[in-house]
Amino acid sequence: MTLLSSFPGIHVMTDCKLLTVKDCFGSDDWNWNRILVGVSDVANINTGPGSNLFALRERVGNYRVVQSPDTIGWRWSNNGVFSVKSVYRALSDGGTRDGHASKIWKLQIPLKVKVFCWLVLKKKPLTADNLVKKG
Repeated sequence: MTLLSSFPGIHVMTDCKLLTVKDCFGSDDWNWNRILVGVSDVANINTGPGSNLFALRERVGNYRVVQSPDTIGWRWSNNGVFSVKSVYRALSDGGTRDGHASKIWKLQIPLKVKVFCWLVLKKKPLTADNLVKKG
């Protein structure tokens, strides 16, 4: 989401259209003078509740930038550590894990309904055209 798409009125008034978070965040808070640089009509911007600037401050003010060292993690395991088992699971599941799939098998419904639901979750239902292809 960009400033232009969310707050076009404020975007039109600013001079610096290509600011980054690094440019707008001070030592431990947002630098609103930098964000609104070039807005000559700041006094006429409605800053009360319901205004664009108030909404922008509410949305941006909730985010805090924290400096921390980068970490490397393996996204296909619960603990972030690479293992052959996690690669096998990623390849056999298509790289995705769906918590709903394991719940299907515990339901008290006929097996053929469970299998159909599981195939739908995997986006591989045996539709008529697929059944014709498989024979």
